[in-house]
Amino acid sequence: MSRQRVLREIYRANKTKGDPGDTGTITIQHFGMICAVTTTGAETRTLAQPTQAGLLCGVVLDVDGGNLTLTVTGGYDQAASTTITYGDAGDSAFFYSIKEGSSYFWRLFSCDGVTGPNLELADLSVDTIIVNTLLAVQQGAPTAETTAATLTIAELLTRIITGTHAAGSTQAYTVPTGTLMSGGTSLAAGDSFDWVLINLSAAAADTITLTAGADHTLVGNPIVQSAHVSTGGIYGNSAQFRSRMTAATTWITYRIA
Repeated sequence: MSRQRVLREIYRANKTKGDPGDTGTITIQHFGMICAVTTTGAETRTLAQPTQAGLLCGVVLDVDGGNLTLTVTGGYDQAASTTITYGDAGDSAFFYSIKEGSSYFWRLFSCDGVTGPNLELADLSVDTIIVNTLLAVQQGAPTAETTAATLTIAELLTRIITGTHAAGSTQAYTVPTGTLMSGGTSLAAGDSFDWVLINLSAAAADTITLTAGADHTLVGNPIVQSAHVSTGGIYGNSAQFRSRMTAATTWITYRIA
């Protein structure tokens, strides 16, 4: 899945966790869920222990009809503190899940208005949490081509395509049709993803030329040269492209680097 799709799916996902009511248990299964609590008197809720690392969640007092006491199963800090008290609408606490040994625990990293926590922000950098969780990119095995090819959307979505051809073998790669591009993704018009083509051919003259598929327009230089540095034994040249969906079955691929 592309970086753009990951962030888009996180943005579009339903992040609301229903209030289980007085004495109920809040169980978090997905990243970024927020439980908005309504009280009609002094009430309690329990935040269940997480079952994996890397989750973010929040518990907010939405409607204040009385104080809320939240018990965090397993504790929310190194001292195993478990109780947080909410007194006013808008009071909030946010947690990040970690793995310790064979168990998972919540760690409080931000709160406002609540009482009980002794929050030491220096112990956990929110910036680090966000960067590590949202911006880390999973890279699978690149697509490797050795002859002329009609590329598939699945190959483009590996994000890296290499071409290694026999000497004197200039090749053409055809991008998928607009229909095939749209059928292979869940993107909407205006969405895009980036990918890279690396020419690993040994001879300097062995170029790779991108050619257009139906309803798929190419903008920019379509030729990827084969850079050959004989003294260092280094082969390869690359180009970066951005493929953008412009309508239901039409695409444009731009060479951007």
